[in-house]
Amino acid sequence: MHTSEESFCARDVNEICPEITVDLLAIKENYRTICRLLGDGRSAVSAVVKNDAYGLGAQRVSRTLYEAGCRDFWVAYAREAVDIRRVLPFDANIYYLQGFCSTDVELLEVYRIVPVINSLAEFNAIKSKGIGFILHVDTGLTRLGLRQEDLDMILPDLSRENVLYVISHLACGDGGRQDIQQKRSFDETLTKVRSVTDAKGSLVASNIVNLGRDFLYDLVRVGAFLYGIRNGNLEPRTVLCMKTKVLQTYSIPSGTNVGYGATHVTDRETEVAIISVGYADGIKRHLSSNGCVLFYDSTSGPYKARILGRISMDLTACDITDVPNGVVVEGADAILLDDAYTINEMSEDAQTISYEILTSINFKSKRFKLTYTE
Repeated sequence: MHTSEESFCARDVNEICPEITVDLLAIKENYRTICRLLGDGRSAVSAVVKNDAYGLGAQRVSRTLYEAGCRDFWVAYAREAVDIRRVLPFDANIYYLQGFCSTDVELLEVYRIVPVINSLAEFNAIKSKGIGFILHVDTGLTRLGLRQEDLDMILPDLSRENVLYVISHLACGDGGRQDIQQKRSFDETLTKVRSVTDAKGSLVASNIVNLGRDFLYDLVRVGAFLYGIRNGNLEPRTVLCMKTKVLQTYSIPSGTNVGYGATHVTDRETEVAIISVGYADGIKRHLSSNGCVLFYDSTSGPYKARILGRISMDLTACDITDVPNGVVVEGADAILLDDAYTINEMSEDAQTISYEILTSINFKSKRFKLTYTE
């Protein structure tokens, strides 16, 4: 009996592909943590699910957050808004942050999505359409958004428009001088708009722990914290577990080069494990000789094994010399992310931010096996 090439290849790939598990219950709990912190109910908690919920799957994540009580969702583009509307009831509000144009008007009506207006051109494209929208005013981040002179130009027209929110975004979010200056500018902006029309305000994202109650306004936009990214001293539940397989183990003598460029030379006899993951999967090359891989046995662990030399496209070497004998064998699980080594620790080792670590993981790669737990 012959096995087809397709089924044979699928079986082989599944045996060695990296695996990611997304804990949807942890995402719910992280959302509820922010809700509990706000407590008094004066500020609603909304969810940022742009860029496919930071790569984790916007439809699955949005449904999960809706079940947890969330009713306001932010995405980057109209296409993303339409995608999550397909799984969210119409009592959920979906806002998209960039790219509004006049041809979107039909989408807004059919899918009941709300654009964020960032420029005079966008305002002129939606003016007099009778459609609700959000005004984004730049208060000091110097990115997208209306400038104060733009706002002054359109202010007389706003009395005839349905402005749902005025929003801005903090450059620092640490409660320092820059934030205070931006809050002052935002207050002035909100006062101007409210002089001609009723509108709510939204200024801050996940960084509520660094800021006083006066920064919170009507709506808080929470993204990173939902997905396991630490905020100050506030620790989220771990959302991601990522693992792969050990392909090979062997011993090398002191003075042996490891990896491309011969950037690492062993200074002792070293036990090496080669694992099936690399930068094509989103593992940052800055983790070369800096990051670690975790191993567990049936009763203990984690045992940390330092990455040796440069990370390759789909292979990584690590030092298992100090891991107890028998724990690391060919076919064993090698853990890249879990409770003991989160995206926060990985980002420190890679000398970057946790956002980059999370959004760099190639969740849609055919090499990955992606599963959700609820």
